[in-house]
Amino acid sequence: MAGHPRSISSSRISNLLLLSILLNIHVSMVNCSFCGHPRFSHATDPLDLSSQFATGEPPRPPVTVMFAQKMLLEEKEVLAKNGSGKTPSASDTKSSTLRIVGGMDVNDDTGGFLCWQVSIQMKTVPGLVRCGGSIIGSRKILTAAHCVTLNRGAALMSPTAFIVMVGALDSAFNGSSSPHGARNCGQSFNLAKIIRHPQYDHGTLGNDIAVLILDRDIDINAQCSCPVCLPTKEPSVGEWCVNSGYGQESDSGSNDRVPLPLKFIYQQILKNFGPKCHYTGGQDGNNFLCAGGIVGTDNCYGDSGGPLVCFDMTTKSYYQSGVVSFGVGKCGSGQGSRYTNVFKYLDFIRSGANGNLGI
Repeated sequence: MAGHPRSISSSRISNLLLLSILLNIHVSMVNCSFCGHPRFSHATDPLDLSSQFATGEPPRPPVTVMFAQKMLLEEKEVLAKNGSGKTPSASDTKSSTLRIVGGMDVNDDTGGFLCWQVSIQMKTVPGLVRCGGSIIGSRKILTAAHCVTLNRGAALMSPTAFIVMVGALDSAFNGSSSPHGARNCGQSFNLAKIIRHPQYDHGTLGNDIAVLILDRDIDINAQCSCPVCLPTKEPSVGEWCVNSGYGQESDSGSNDRVPLPLKFIYQQILKNFGPKCHYTGGQDGNNFLCAGGIVGTDNCYGDSGGPLVCFDMTTKSYYQSGVVSFGVGKCGSGQGSRYTNVFKYLDFIRSGANGNLGI
């Protein structure tokens, strides 16, 4: 297969489950006056994506996230001084701040900024996120097709194999437990149906997109859940967007925290077919977006299916431009991440949702 899907494989599920034991341990169908507006914030754009259009500079993390990370560093320094009598090294500081690979943790104060994010887990391995996804309707989740496909044989998996978590702050959320769910309003859902793109190619990851139908409605008025808008355009090259997920914090995952927190990174849209965005093995690059390409900042295994979200200055709302599909080389190696281009699949999404997203 050309490239590496960013879902958790069966072998990784087994290995990560063993590790956890040893450690004890969200267009026309969517009313854009409602979609794409984060919770927990009076600001229209708490992720600061709009500033780039005025200043030409990259967006800045939310103040609450920066404060939380400052506190984390101060705590680490105190512990290091008390334990060893010396200040942490630069490598210590880096390891304490870089997440997703190279992102920022989401906490109870900022979880509503990403209220469209869901985690998709296997029922057989509670607490281990196979993939991410996004809320696009009261019962509709958008994700990657390879997330619902067997790694061997390319067969479509049964809806009964999965459980979807809404409002989870980390991989340990089980639908009710606090502090793992944002503001105690998280929920868990079974799947009623999986609609995988009919031309999905497991070898090339072509048409890597799927719509999941939940067994009941999400309370999209809740503090920690909201639909993201579908795109009316493609993002421009050079535009900054946000990717989020519960995936590994390193390529090997050997030193990752347990449970894995929800994290986000800023990703800049790159020129398709450029030096960091090549395609091989019969892949049709026209159906993908490429973003990122910064060493040490990337999505990784377990982030597949998650959203790449950009900001629409006209509607003042967030829209989903991409679905995490695959990466080339190790996570964080400096190659651009490949996202299924959601704008190219609006007809499929409409048909998969029976023309109605239920918002």
